[in-house]
Amino acid sequence: MAYGERAPGVSAVGGRESYFWGGMSVKARAYNAYLQGQFRHSDHELSANDLNVLLAEVWAGYTYSFGAGATLSYVLRAQSSEIKNGTGNRTLAWGGLVFSKRLGAR
Repeated sequence: MAYGERAPGVSAVGGRESYFWGGMSVKARAYNAYLQGQFRHSDHELSANDLNVLLAEVWAGYTYSFGAGATLSYVLRAQSSEIKNGTGNRTLAWGGLVFSKRLGAR
């Protein structure tokens, strides 16, 4: 889930609204199963010394609520590099559209 897209879990109960939002976080990763071999041998695994333990992430977005629990959000995210050296040493940035609908909303 750490690599997935998500939008804030707020929406207007009965009317329409729109708002900008954002945030930041610092994470510490002791083990990364994607990059360190998933507890089994892999020809493409990195050692703990090749990875950054602390990662910074920032995000910002815009959400429009249609009312009745339906929202549409545009999200931009950026994360510091997980790999210390080489071609994998780069900041990640991505964005996306998120449509959500609360079931049972009035």
